[in-house]
Parts: sequence; C-alpha cells; structure tokens
Amino acid sequence: MALKYNIRSERGNVKMKNIVRFVMLAISAGFLGIITASNVSASETDPVFNVTIINGGWVPEPDSTTSWVFGGFGAGDYKEGDVVTISAGAQNGADFLAWIVEPPEVITLLVNSGDIITGCTSFIMPAFDVTFTARWMRPGAPSSIIINNYPASEDEILGQSGAGHYLWGDTVHLAAGTRAGYKFVEWTSDEVTIPNPTQPNTRFMMPEFFEYEVTAHWERVEGYEPPPTFAITIRNFGMGLGTGRGASGSDGYFRSRFEEGETVYIFAGISLRQIFSRWRVEPPESIILLENPQNARTSFTMPAYDVDFTATWRSFESPMFPIIINNSPLPEGDIPGQWGTGSYFSGETVSLLAGTRDGYNFVEWTSDEITIPYPKQQNIGFNMPNISELIVTANWEPIRHPHTVTFDLNGGTHTGSVALLQTDALSENSITRSVTHGESVGELPRATPLTFSREGHRFTGWFEDIEDESTQWRDNKEVTDNVTLYARWVVTPDNFLLGDTTGDGNITSADATNIARYLAGHYDHLDELPICLLAADISGRGYITITDITLFARWLVGRNVGDMIVH
Repeated sequence: MALKYNIRSERGNVKMKNIVRFVMLAISAGFLGIITASNVSASETDPVFNVTIINGGWVPEPDSTTSWVFGGFGAGDYKEGDVVTISAGAQNGADFLAWIVEPPEVITLLVNSGDIITGCTSFIMPAFDVTFTARWMRPGAPSSIIINNYPASEDEILGQSGAGHYLWGDTVHLAAGTRAGYKFVEWTSDEVTIPNPTQPNTRFMMPEFFEYEVTAHWERVEGYEPPPTFAITIRNFGMGLGTGRGASGSDGYFRSRFEEGETVYIFAGISLRQIFSRWRVEPPESIILLENPQNARTSFTMPAYDVDFTATWRSFESPMFPIIINNSPLPEGDIPGQWGTGSYFSGETVSLLAGTRDGYNFVEWTSDEITIPYPKQQNIGFNMPNISELIVTANWEPIRHPHTVTFDLNGGTHTGSVALLQTDALSENSITRSVTHGESVGELPRATPLTFSREGHRFTGWFEDIEDESTQWRDNKEVTDNVTLYARWVVTPDNFLLGDTTGDGNITSADATNIARYLAGHYDHLDELPICLLAADISGRGYITITDITLFARWLVGRNVGDMIVH
C-alpha cells in the first residue's frame, strides 16, 4: 500500500506540473512557430512528414459535469530535423499515463531518453510519419515496469525505453537501446513472460496491477576501446527565460559528451520577453563550426576538444549596429576562418576572428572609431558600442620565408671560385642561392673564366625553360617561390672573338654600333642574331646591357677590363 500511495502522489505531482508546463508551452507556441519558421534554412520543396496526436484510453463520460479536456498541440507537418514539441493537454478527472508511439522506435527520439510519461515533451522529427496516442488513467496506482541491466551500467544506455507506469491490458514496448562496448543478449523476468526475448525490441500486454522487473542482459565485446568524447556546455545569457534543452546527436538524445566528427544539434529554446540574438562560443574560433550562429536551433561537427555555447538574447526594441571587417592589403578572395562581420545590439559581446591567410602573417587590428583591446591577438572580443557603423581592419604582412634558386649549369662546369654572392653554394653541376620571399635575386651568375663556362659554347642566359624565351631571368628579379634556372648555350665558331660583332676578325667602332642597335631594340634575343653578335655580351650575363658598351669602350681605348672579359 505504501508503494501505491507513493506512486499516486508522484502521479499527482506530475499531473500538476504537466498542466502548468502545458499552459506555458501553449502561450509560447506562437513564438516557437515563428522562431522555427525563421530558422529553417531548407527550401519549401523539402519533404515534410506528419505528426498525429490521439487522445486514447480512459476518458470521463461526455455528459459528466466534471469532465473536460484542455487542448493539446503538436500535430502537423514537419521537416526532417525540426524540433517538435507535443502536449497531451490536461483532462479533468484523469491522470496522464504515457505516450504510445508508432512506430515504437520513435520513443528513443524523445528527450530524456524516451520520456514517454511526460505529457509535454519534444523530439527531433525523423524522415517518416509518427503517431502519438496519449493514454490516461483513472486516479489510482497503475502497474509499473522497471528495467534493470546486467552487468549494471554506470552511464545511461542510449535508446533504452519501456520503463514506466501502465494500465492492465496496455501494450508495453521494450527497447534495449545501444550500449558502447556491449552487444545485447536477451530479456529475462521472474514475473512476466517476454515474447521473443532475444530481440532487443519486443512488446507484450501488461498484466494486472503490480510492479514488474525485467532485465536486459549484455555481453562484453572483446578488445573494445571506447573512443574519446568531448564536452558540450549550453548556457542561456540574458533575462534567463530561455527554455532550451541543450545538445543532441543525430540519434535524438540530449547529452553532454560527443565523439569527434559527430553531428551535434543545439537548441537555445524560446523566450517570452526576448528575441534570440546569436550563439557565443568558447574557444571563440569554434564559432566557424556552427552552420548558422544566428539560429536558435543549429548544428555543427564536433571537434576534438570541449566547446562552451552561450545563447544570447535581446529585447524586441533593441536596435542593431553593423560591424564591417576590412583587410590590408586586400586579399584576392575570402579569408578562411575570418569571422565577425554582421549586426549586433549595443552591449552585445562581439567576437572577431582574423582567420588564416596563405602567405601572410597577421599583424594587428585597427579601427578609427574605437580602441580595440589586445589588437595584436588574432581572436579578440569586446562589447558592441553604440556606433552606427563600426569598421575594423585586419592588417597583414607577407611571410618572409626563404626560397631556393637553383642554377643548373646544363653541361657547363664551374671553377669552384667564390667570386659569386656569399649566399651561393656550389655542387658538381649547379649553383644554389637562398633568397627571402619577395626579395630580389640580385645579380645572376655570369659566365666568365673565374665562374663557369662550357668548352666550344657561348652562354646566352638563365631560363626556367630553355625552349621558351619568355622564361628568361635577368638581374634583380623578385623571388616568390623555389625555382630552377637552366643555363642555355650556343656553339661558337672556331674564329670567335669576343667583341667582334661584325665578324671581320677585328674590334672596331662598327662593333660598338651593332651593340647600340641591339640595345635600341633592332634585335630581340641573342639567339636570333648572327653568331658574331654573341660577341657583344662582353660581361657574360647572357644578354646585352649598357655595361657591355662601357666595357667595349674601355677596351677600344686600350684600358684593362680585367677578368670580366672572356678572351
């Protein structure tokens, strides 16, 4: 009798709580519909699925002056993934008993791991139609089903349902659920016969009033190593009226820990006096994980670390102020991970994320309107000021990492001389030079007796592709990547004489005229000239410059031009 008394007292408390909860949800249903509609990003052509709600079981006689049924809501069409709130309403002279669900597996989608004894509850809409039947009972003690597990589980078993109160003749749906590291074996009971006991999901008819215990037996999976999980914390910030239930996985269960890579759904709930503003996230860079941070109901892929979400709210009258993020120098496209552009109400916490920019390092945040706290940090937060338009700039500088320029002698040989740049390194068939990103390559190695040469050939320049004239490099070209340059050579005749551009075997002023004509643009490339004009490259650069005219003039007047001339 003590057991029955406790159950009746509990059911009476549940009934009163459900009535109060129903009234509050009924008042806020309009707001929920508005918020849900505004937060659904799917197109109108997405398929919808039906929720049917039926009031069944014992109901007072229609002509009874004490009988009444106060509404109930939640029936209608929904899209997959919508958060659906249902209520059985309240019935005078009767206590709500439980929801009977078809198909039975939908029980696992209800909040609190199959919360079928709460007249007001919610679930995430699956991709099929669902029918809920509200069962009522006369005031008194119903029968009870208690589910045990063997071996016992310290944690809640996802999807396990069937425990609760039933009337004689009710259909009891048992679902063993899923248990990490275990496989289901069978159902057993000393008090009731369970059909198909080796099936994890089964059903039977409730016997007469009594308390019955059933046990789900499990077998340990050998070698199972539980995957690491990470915590989700959900908070409401504002006037404290948010009604969100927290985070759930794709299985519909609300819980606080998830595996890396799981899709997690979070819901801030609704507020009767405020409008949802946005999610605030710690660590701040996790804001980019959210599908839409300005939706009260949104989702993200769980990272390999704990995440803290705070739902922020604003009053209906709060004005919004925009923030615009600029970048200096301007990027060619969007910067991955950059976050913060949008509208905020005065006093709201703003999170700015600079993101990552290929080839650049972040320097600092600047603004002409406000003083930014900790401007040299890539991720910052501050309270939104009352400014009509706030412009902030993320400043960047190119990454100054070194590149290697390789000069492939392409059949030539070097002398081992150090008469090159100090940063040059010699190998058997090449010269290498380290150059900081964005800086000049400096003077290119010259073909002289003291550097490198190829017997019977004349050097005509450094090329990325010796078949493509447009790839020739000249002194002081900017270096932005690793590159290999190849020496190009042409065969010189036996009577070749450096400086003899006319081919008459003598060096005269006519040779100087040919050099001047080349510099004036009468010829394009050394390879297009008569072989004798290759003699104009006195300096050994592989192309003709004003330096060659200077050397030529000094030569004509008999002055020594030293080792710069290849004899």
